[in-house]
Amino acid sequence: MQAHRNQVENAVRERNEAQARMMQMTRERDEAMYLAENREAARVRALFHAELREEELITRIAELQLDVHRLNNIINPIPHPVPFNHEEAPSEEG
Repeated sequence: MQAHRNQVENAVRERNEAQARMMQMTRERDEAMYLAENREAARVRALFHAELREEELITRIAELQLDVHRLNNIINPIPHPVPFNHEEAPSEEG
């Protein structure tokens, strides 16, 4: 009878230890999942903000290119071509 009681007590102790390990591992898994979800959310936010910033910079670059072209035209104006009048041109006949 004592042997059976010892066997039951050992089984209960082992079960309780296994349950405690299982709970600890469950907490660790939950924490890892939480951290992974937060990391993924941060990655998505960073990507979103990077794309917004890229669009802003592309727009600003285009604006600055226009400014550069306008200023270059002021500094080095492109002369307008002299209009050519076919009626006043010398003829090849004579």
